[in-house]
Amino acid sequence: MIRSTNNQAATHVLDDLQRVSANLQRTQRKLSTGKEINQVEDDPVGAGRALFLRSEVSDVQQYQKNINEALGFQDASESAMSSVQDIMKRAKELVVQAGNGALDQSGLNNIAAEIKQLVEAARESMNGTYAGRYLFSGTATLTKPFPSPGLTYAGDDNVMQRVIGQGEQVDLNLRGWEAFSVPPTTGGQNALQLLDQIATDLQSGNRAALGNADLQGVDNMLDQLSAARAQVGARTNRLETQQTRLKDTELNVEDLLSKTEDADMAKAMVDFSMQQSIYQSALQSGARVLQPSLLDFLR
Repeated sequence: MIRSTNNQAATHVLDDLQRVSANLQRTQRKLSTGKEINQVEDDPVGAGRALFLRSEVSDVQQYQKNINEALGFQDASESAMSSVQDIMKRAKELVVQAGNGALDQSGLNNIAAEIKQLVEAARESMNGTYAGRYLFSGTATLTKPFPSPGLTYAGDDNVMQRVIGQGEQVDLNLRGWEAFSVPPTTGGQNALQLLDQIATDLQSGNRAALGNADLQGVDNMLDQLSAARAQVGARTNRLETQQTRLKDTELNVEDLLSKTEDADMAKAMVDFSMQQSIYQSALQSGARVLQPSLLDFLR
């Protein structure tokens, strides 16, 4: 009977020690990781919620990366189109100068030589790149949109897109004919073709074309470039607005995640101190209970 009672007492003591030890270990993990939930069994519902929130944070961060890339494309595209617009403004000055009748053919030839230099300067900007990819080639980003010595578009008609939110996409780039052709279609005259035509009319002394079709062509191209830049500007505004919203969303979700899984460190430290005391008391009590009785020793 005594042996049975001692065995039962020992079992109870060991159970109590294991329970107190498990609580102490859980609290130690909280202090070590700073997390309230370290294992699913700590809080199955909370663990599921934390997993969902971490996934949402990851999605929001990826959307922000996509927006940063898209903004980089817009900035580079804006810079390239601005350069071409400046070139076309210089071309207009030259066309007006050539069309006033004050220059002889030698003077027109000199202007034609400068226009040909403008062709190559425009080509360089129209072949602009961002992060090693051509800006205006559609999805054929490793293909020059306007390769030399040609004057026609060599990219494709597809548009790169990036996801910037749940169910939201934005175009990443303009195709070469969208930015640099009048009208903005695959059959429109692009800036290179216009400048080349102006050079030809200069060399042939075609003052009528210079003062009419060529001058009008330059004005139309300047209008088209302004429209294309406005399109990029509107896209940039949309991206920046979405970027701000996503930053706010990320902060809110991270706050919810923190409230779900982060430990209250002050409380954890108090709990740890109390559980240590309980564990030491349990060890001391257990040692007394588990001491072999005189009868057990005699047997």
